[in-house]
Amino acid sequence: MMWFRPSCRIAFVSTLLTGCYTAELDSGWSAVFVCEEDLDCALGQACVGGVCLSEEDAVGPTLEVLDPPLLDVFQQGETALPLSFRGRDLMLTAQSSDDPKEGYVEVYLDGALVDTVTNGDLRNGIDLSTLTLPKVAGLHHVVLLARRHNGEYFENEGAQAHVAFWVDDGREHVGILHPPPASRIPSDAREIGLEVASLNFTFVNPGFLPPDAGVSPGQGYVHLYLDANVPSCLPSCNFDYQNSILPAGLSRVNRIAVEQNLLLPAGVSTIRLQIVAQTTAHTPYYRDEALQEVVYDEIPVQSVLGVKR
Repeated sequence: MMWFRPSCRIAFVSTLLTGCYTAELDSGWSAVFVCEEDLDCALGQACVGGVCLSEEDAVGPTLEVLDPPLLDVFQQGETALPLSFRGRDLMLTAQSSDDPKEGYVEVYLDGALVDTVTNGDLRNGIDLSTLTLPKVAGLHHVVLLARRHNGEYFENEGAQAHVAFWVDDGREHVGILHPPPASRIPSDAREIGLEVASLNFTFVNPGFLPPDAGVSPGQGYVHLYLDANVPSCLPSCNFDYQNSILPAGLSRVNRIAVEQNLLLPAGVSTIRLQIVAQTTAHTPYYRDEALQEVVYDEIPVQSVLGVKR
């Protein structure tokens, strides 16, 4: 539904008008008409930041993490986590603004908000020295999220950037690489891609090992669980998994993208994704048999309404 009112409810992004403009306007013009939802805009336009924008204008900002590189390894005991990123099509400002290309960037570490960037030149890159390296060994995640000043998400995929890194204590670790913690999954989509990674542990396919190969330290595969009581329920619940994630054929890898998308339970809720390392004998992999210390990872994701991520 396109509408025009003589009370100046028209937003010119690039030209400032001081009075009411009452001439007939082309309803297909971008960045002219104000709106509250997409239905207020012409066909092919979207309501972005209260303004009807064409698809080209509504692309939104793009963020990119420069440092650390994906799956970089930090030694346990280090304290600083260097973070550098750049972007485009977003002017950072701490001032309230109606400009659809102005806003700020939130920085999340393992799903928790740790910083907000409101100034700097994204095009030339921004270095943050405020982040502290997690003390716990394993896989950790940094997510950058661009927001408008009213707190709304930008609709495009590029408005979010993600990098995962390891904290290494010399022991075996597995981790869920994708999706990152606290990802917002549209409840009507339900299917998500899944990727796992390992450190000091190699993914192998037991079906392609010699029968007399035996169990070797530092190698195996993982079971995937949803909202299970792992690791405390192990080993009795070891075969209550949703899926086995293992490499193809004779491959020996430290990263696997699951070919078949994961189907989440229906409804709106928080869901825990969990992976547990397995030996090639199909038993839980323990770092220390005496302590029964399981090698596993767990992240929450949110099934929500009305979002694109």
